[in-house]
Amino acid sequence: MGDFVDLRAEMDLWVIVSNAGHPLDPALAATPGPIDLMRFATPLSPPNDPCRTGGPEAARAFKLTERHLQNATTEYAA
Repeated sequence: MGDFVDLRAEMDLWVIVSNAGHPLDPALAATPGPIDLMRFATPLSPPNDPCRTGGPEAARAFKLTERHLQNATTEYAA
């Protein structure tokens, strides 16, 4: 109750959410409550964003994502 997850995606993303109990959980009799979902559109992250500069893997992931999006835009514009 009161828990939340922040998920950040720099490109299109499918999210599937379930509040059903796990079949191996002994508390299966518990009734799941409602789920509130919120989506926010934010501006592109700047080059000094902590998510970009948090390590070499993050920097590489952002670089590859930007390259992918640039190529996809070029392909669809033709």
